[in-house]
Amino acid sequence: MAVLVLTAVPVLVYALPAALGHSNLPGDDSLQNFPLRVLAGRQLAHGVLPTFDPYIWSGAPLLGGWNAGALSPFTMLFAFLPAGLAWVLNEMAVYWVGALGLYAFLRVLRLRPAPSFLGAATFAFAGALDTQLAHFGVVAGTSWLPLALVALAKLEGADTWRQARGWVLLLGATGAMCVLAGEPRAIDTVVIVVLAYFGWLLVRRRGRRIGFALGSAAGVGLAVLLSAVQWIPGVITVSTSQRSVGAYALYSAGSLNPHWLSLLFVPGLLGGSGAFGTSPWFATYSLSEVMGYAGVLALAAACGLLGTLRRRRPLPDWLLWEGVAVLGIVLALGGNTPLGHLLVHVPLFGDQRLQSRNIAITDFALAVLLAYWVDEMLVRRAAGRPAGRRSLDRLQVCSLVPVAGAAGLAVAALATPAGIAHLVGATVDQSTHSTADRPLFAVTLVVCAATAGYIVSLGRLALRGRRLAVLAIATADLVTFNVAALWPVAASSSLPPPVSPAAASTLGSALGRLASGIGTSGRYAIYNPLHLQGVRDVPLQVPDTNLYESRSSIQGYSSIVDAAYAAATGGHAANGAGLMTLSPSAVADGTLDQLDTTTLVTLPAYLLTPTSGSTAAASGSRPLSRGTPSRWFFGETLRVNAVTLGVTSPHGPGGSADLRVGLQSADGSLRWPSWRTEAENGSLTLSLPHPVPATAVVAEANGPGVTVTAPVVRAGGAAYRLDGPLAGALSSGWSFAGALGAYAYFTDLRPEPPLHLAPLPGRSTRGATVRAGAGPALQPTSASVTSPHGVEVVRAVSDIPGWRATWRDSSGVSRALPVRARGVVQAVDVPAGRGVLSFFYDAPGVALGVILTLAGLALLGAVPLAALAVGTRRRRGPVQTDGPAGAGTPSERVGARAEV
Repeated sequence: MAVLVLTAVPVLVYALPAALGHSNLPGDDSLQNFPLRVLAGRQLAHGVLPTFDPYIWSGAPLLGGWNAGALSPFTMLFAFLPAGLAWVLNEMAVYWVGALGLYAFLRVLRLRPAPSFLGAATFAFAGALDTQLAHFGVVAGTSWLPLALVALAKLEGADTWRQARGWVLLLGATGAMCVLAGEPRAIDTVVIVVLAYFGWLLVRRRGRRIGFALGSAAGVGLAVLLSAVQWIPGVITVSTSQRSVGAYALYSAGSLNPHWLSLLFVPGLLGGSGAFGTSPWFATYSLSEVMGYAGVLALAAACGLLGTLRRRRPLPDWLLWEGVAVLGIVLALGGNTPLGHLLVHVPLFGDQRLQSRNIAITDFALAVLLAYWVDEMLVRRAAGRPAGRRSLDRLQVCSLVPVAGAAGLAVAALATPAGIAHLVGATVDQSTHSTADRPLFAVTLVVCAATAGYIVSLGRLALRGRRLAVLAIATADLVTFNVAALWPVAASSSLPPPVSPAAASTLGSALGRLASGIGTSGRYAIYNPLHLQGVRDVPLQVPDTNLYESRSSIQGYSSIVDAAYAAATGGHAANGAGLMTLSPSAVADGTLDQLDTTTLVTLPAYLLTPTSGSTAAASGSRPLSRGTPSRWFFGETLRVNAVTLGVTSPHGPGGSADLRVGLQSADGSLRWPSWRTEAENGSLTLSLPHPVPATAVVAEANGPGVTVTAPVVRAGGAAYRLDGPLAGALSSGWSFAGALGAYAYFTDLRPEPPLHLAPLPGRSTRGATVRAGAGPALQPTSASVTSPHGVEVVRAVSDIPGWRATWRDSSGVSRALPVRARGVVQAVDVPAGRGVLSFFYDAPGVALGVILTLAGLALLGAVPLAALAVGTRRRRGPVQTDGPAGAGTPSERVGARAEV
């Protein structure tokens, strides 16, 4: 029954909604994990190793970038199944592996079915494995932890290689699956828990420790081999990424606030899913990154078991998991503890950010402790208690302590929800949302009361009644948590609607319509670092979802990006900020031009700022050139009444400046006054007799040395200062292409084509030509080149490690040419003559990784085959017809063995 329920729940939660058109794609899954797996499946279906993503970051590693889990066996489902079905199978597999794996581990520890079921359900359907679904690689990798522990537990009890070999293979396979899931944080979690359990078993084992250690090492070695195709290119890519220089700021980014540990007791203190009119999560940090709620029963278990410790008795097996639970909390606090300055130096672990995700270690330990605690409760009842004894024992008293704490916190939240929310880290403004959460606090209080009643009545309930009562309490707690924290049921209209894979991949988006309207053929960029309109409201495909339409962007949404590219474009920071961000200097200095960027999308809020002032501030100064108009775009059409600028005269303070000010219409035409305007005493105001619809202010000097500050425009009774972060970057080289919804579109007037020529030092490009031969339009993989004196071929693709080029001249002779950086793109020096230049991407480390993984697969298959062959020979035995050893017929020899 336990196995049936643990198998059925993922089907009901994921498969059934998907069948009704509501696939579960929360957060990063819809923006990153699902589309990247679609791309990997598409490439695998065409027989291509999924190593390169041409659609983000102007070309980026796919396998080495980790996030895609590109060669996970479950990702391979995308190669031959519909994307929606493959995704649902991936989700169900995570919770089948995690829940059934922990159930198997707890049964290996000889716990009863009911306690094992509760521990497995708590691990799979609460805590980090539940809340982190938005980061699919985290849950996919962590789900293999229980099976790795099963392998270790069985290895510890094996005395011969024959007994151990199957568990060595299981340890290797589970370790490899964890790595192939594509999430280094999950690898850290699994390694930490497995090492702790291995150390515990090694210390407690009385004999054959060397054999146990060697068997464990063999399993780890097999995991390293099997997963080499992922971790070798992954490590190399990280070493050249924006995270290549480890720093304490990176390590501590996303450390768990100590106040948020209160969410282990009452999960709704800072909002949740918004179900039934309650408040959505309103804290500054993502719910999935801080939530580690494993249930009130799990807290009671962690504290209650400590009450059973006795002097001069062997240490119980569950004591390890008490230490692991504490370790998880310390690691999750990260930079908020003095140990952070030491942990940052731990290899691999110290290079990770978002330490709050280590709360998954605590969640797993609490699930195991819950199983031990329930088993202890049932054992005590089965053994009976002295007649007439009604006082509480130490197990009960200690179990009641965290329950009382959770109940007290729930009562305080009922009395003053805003005050408690502010106490645990919300701002005063955010705390006002918590008044809608009183029903959640009441439910928590009821669960606490039921748990306390169960503990106190330990001696009054029959064994069957206890089992049913604890199952009922745990079920109610887990269902309430999932509805209140994760699944918006009957939610308000302010919540984003569910997104289905079919809807996410629909062609003919707003970007496609825009492309046909303004002739866009190159890459695009989105500037909205503050997410002012929300990610889902952007009227085009946000990277990485742009791959659905096979459109390319200079941006992406991934954990890592090439360090030089990130620095040049400002599209990704080491702390993880990288969604719709961009450096304004990259817009202005030609970096986007190199990448054949033709469209920039932003919001007017990044160009103009509402103000109540009537004069321009002395900021955002800009020199004017004679004959070159300088523009300040609005990002929308305004009916302008007046324009005011601060002006610096070349003749000093109080002098006059010769310039003219005009307005640009939506069609790009300029409207200039018929007279010149003299600015004196540092200010110029142009008043219009009637409002004029315009999209930009234009200023041009009629003499040298004129500098102006950001204009202030009056339109419709409102005033705006044109000093947003993009106001200066778009002043030249960009044209306002129009608005789509709330968004403004700009066209680059000087994009460099996918392939173009540049002269070599001391030579000319006269007579040289280049023509794309094969490959995508934005990333041609071959080109026909002709040059009398040699020429430099520039390719508008990001210069990342792994690219190489070959030159085949007209006589058919081929040779390799080095690919070097020219700004952020690639350049190759081609010799004189006529020939074909070809580009190839060999992901660094992939060749070695493939060889090692194939070796691991061969070993994985060879061991059971060898064991089968040996077993077959033993069963058949040698056929002997005479001699002392073979005396007697086969049936007589069998009879003799039976007698012995």
